Amino acid sequence: MPIKDGEFAGDAHVGAMKVQISSLKVVGKKKVYDTPDSPVKDITREAIPEKYNTKTELTADVKSGENKFDFALKTK
Repeated sequence: MPIKDGEFAGDAHVGAMKVQISSLKVVGKKKVYDTPDSPVKDITREAIPEKYNTKTELTADVKSGENKFDFALKTK
């Protein structure tokens, strides 16, 4: 589910779920082709620690109906 202004909404399966939170940040630019007039593309890197995404420690117990979850992420 996309996060906008610190909030997210969408449909999820009922039950115990692992939660992964990801946010890419632009860290540079790279030419698409090795030519002087080549367009460039963004080089991105994950901005959120892996314990919240690829090695998530977050869970949510999704119930039928409306749910509200707050995830307070902390970095070192």
